[in-house]
Amino acid sequence: MAVGVFLFSTIFAVAFAFNLSNAPIVTGTGNLTMIISRNVHFIKPENYKDITNLSDMGTVLAPEIMQTARFKELANGNVYHINPYSSFGYTWGPGMPSSERIIFFAPNNASYIIVDLYVSNSTIHDMYYTSRSNVSFGSSVSNNWGGYGAKYCNSGSPCNSNSSLTQVYGNVTVPSTLTGPLSATHACCVFGEWTGITGGPGSGNFVQGGIVWGGYNQTSAVKNANTNGFALFVQQPPNSATFILPPSWMNGVQGQTIALSTLANGNCATGGLLWVQEWKEGSSSTSQYMGCSGGNDYYGWYIFESPAGCNGSGCYNFTDNGKTVSVFQLPEFSGSAFTGYLCGSSFSCRPINSNNDPVGQFFLYHRSEDVVPSTISGANSWIDAWISSN
Repeated sequence: MAVGVFLFSTIFAVAFAFNLSNAPIVTGTGNLTMIISRNVHFIKPENYKDITNLSDMGTVLAPEIMQTARFKELANGNVYHINPYSSFGYTWGPGMPSSERIIFFAPNNASYIIVDLYVSNSTIHDMYYTSRSNVSFGSSVSNNWGGYGAKYCNSGSPCNSNSSLTQVYGNVTVPSTLTGPLSATHACCVFGEWTGITGGPGSGNFVQGGIVWGGYNQTSAVKNANTNGFALFVQQPPNSATFILPPSWMNGVQGQTIALSTLANGNCATGGLLWVQEWKEGSSSTSQYMGCSGGNDYYGWYIFESPAGCNGSGCYNFTDNGKTVSVFQLPEFSGSAFTGYLCGSSFSCRPINSNNDPVGQFFLYHRSEDVVPSTISGANSWIDAWISSN
């Protein structure tokens, strides 16, 4: 499993609005509104069949954003950059203006600045600076996570032919109640719920995204969290996670049922598939580029996890593949419900565990607290339950 160390620092966030058409022009081709109307024909990435124009628009806007006084203030003299395969996101839904998210990364990814702006009029409505946290969510078979992993099977019983994935998705019901465990100490509590894809343990291909909570005693471990302690995250290990403030229409995240989807969006110029994470509640969605895989992504994951990286008193230590790992304690929580679906190379989708798909079950253990996923019912649904082994 991947092991990370949390870096604790203060989040500096500010919400405001101004129009980039008044910003200094770097390109010399007119104001920003003219640039957009002449060179970029923005298309909403419905179902993410083609979101090339999202990247095109972000690339046009980025130089203008970096010239604003507020961005320069947040950058504090550092040179930030965009990454064509991880900087861009999109938010849309009924009753709200569509917006693009652009994430600017500092050298060595030591920090990042997130900018949200309305697509229709180039108006920035949010901009915030975040120092990097080294929180990491694992992909190897270990005992600090709970849920299921599955491989898409083409034929055979047992399976003898696999298909590369194009999408992994399902619903997750976020716990509605959270309580510190009886043995709560400085180390309590952090967890994440996520979907992801990989070529298999040790393959080097791995991208994931979902929801993270940094509740009791560790609120600074999770960046850009809302008032309930929840944040959205994306990650391509071995890089640490990037945290995004949840939109208001997620209703605080706690107790909500959110559709998570990890899906391919064409090919990367550097090779492999470009992967995007989407969060959807009701008819509203937000998304974020994550990165490129090396191809041959056979395994989908649907996981409840307490990440590694605890470095305070009261950490739970165990041995994993010969290494000592320190993990955060879990809170006592109401059940977390999951569903899971796999989509093959032609976007043919089906419930996991429904066509001889090899499925593995994983569990959590922290001190006297266990998280155990129930048996899969209806081919693709289960409950992650908190129990005490006392």
